[in-house]
Amino acid sequence: VGASVTQAFTLRVLDVVSLDGLELYGETALDGNVAQTLTPLLAPETTNYSVSVMCESVYVTLRRVAYSASEDMRVNGGTYAPVGWETIPLEVGDTVLDFRITSSDGLASRVYTVVVTRTVSTRLAALGLGNGTISPAFSRSASTYTACLPNAYTWFSATAEDTTATMAWRINGGDYASLTNGVDQPLDLAFGANTLEIRVTDANGGSATHTVVITRV
Repeated sequence: VGASVTQAFTLRVLDVVSLDGLELYGETALDGNVAQTLTPLLAPETTNYSVSVMCESVYVTLRRVAYSASEDMRVNGGTYAPVGWETIPLEVGDTVLDFRITSSDGLASRVYTVVVTRTVSTRLAALGLGNGTISPAFSRSASTYTACLPNAYTWFSATAEDTTATMAWRINGGDYASLTNGVDQPLDLAFGANTLEIRVTDANGGSATHTVVITRV
């Protein structure tokens, strides 16, 4: 009889300090707020999760099994504080979020941990060409394009997918010059084929070159 009572008490306590909802949203200047998927999917008895994102910050919403329980959180082993709607800034690499659920009497608690890994990218999120259209149509997964223009003068703009990345550009094998996200860059074209190269370098030093061969006719 004593064993049955103990088991019932243990199940009640675990239920009181459990979560049945944990939603994490990534925030980026380019894509706005995007719901992220935890690995594994949330289960009340599972306390360790991970997620990879490419965003500047996240915010989290929690849903407790027991309304009477309380919740607080800490970032990277810091001090626990109430969970709010404030954003949590992310550095490149891992950020550890601990969410603690405590029973109303303070006798039981459970901590759910989410390791948020901010990854880096050398892809472009946007690429545009003045007075012309690139082919194929822009895609974040593509890196080589062509275009045909009748003008000696045009402009282009590019936006890196990763806000921690830097960009540089050159035309026809010249020296690279710095390029600012989303800002129109003037471009003088010679007759025939002109090779525009846009180099994106991520925070870890990796780089990729995106090429547009522009033919002036």
